[in-house]
Amino acid sequence: MKTIKVDCPDELAAELERLVAEGWEDSPQEAVVEAIRRYVRLRQPAALEKHLKADIAWGLHGRD
Repeated sequence: MKTIKVDCPDELAAELERLVAEGWEDSPQEAVVEAIRRYVRLRQPAALEKHLKADIAWGLHGRD
């Protein structure tokens, strides 16, 4: 497993620690890995195209 060092704003780090304390994740590290996983998944070309088409359809037709 690779280690990545990340600097983030104090407010964001505090919010992350609060979510961990409330039991949303087991640790800040697990929350960050999950966030990266979701970020990468959403940026896949097929997923991006799907989301863009849905946004365009909504913009043209106003349906949810």
